[in-house]
Amino acid sequence: MAAKFDISFSKSAKISGGLTILLKASDADSAAGAEIADPAGVIARAAKIAKFSAKPVSTLDLVAPEGSPAERVIVVGLGKAEELTAHDWLKAGGTAASKIKGAEKAMVFIDAPGVGVDARAGADFALGMLLRGYSFDTYKTKKTDDEDKASGKAKKSI
Repeated sequence: MAAKFDISFSKSAKISGGLTILLKASDADSAAGAEIADPAGVIARAAKIAKFSAKPVSTLDLVAPEGSPAERVIVVGLGKAEELTAHDWLKAGGTAASKIKGAEKAMVFIDAPGVGVDARAGADFALGMLLRGYSFDTYKTKKTDDEDKASGKAKKSI
């Protein structure tokens, strides 16, 4: 999975479709940006039904939640707020990057309630995303069209 991310930091912005990723500590009542991404309160209900407890790198995926301006909302668990380390932020960023798959635009809210998010935590989260999307393909052999056809699976008629 090779992905290039154009990462920028800003204050919470208005969601206009696409994918929205929220972060939630296990001991917090709500996720970062939940009031913007989920005005109808669907996340809390879905979390209860799915028994989502926001353990580290766990995810809750909601497609087209009712009343949300986002087409898809993903909540990434951080674990306990007081136990978060730089490595945990890297893993959370990697988890978020793995869920982006093909989305043209994704907005991530990292200002999780109850979690002291500083510049270092934001940078570690972004680094985790970049590391997850990295693909070393410099020395990969490129197949020609003839090789692609020859290596294809045989067709079977039944």
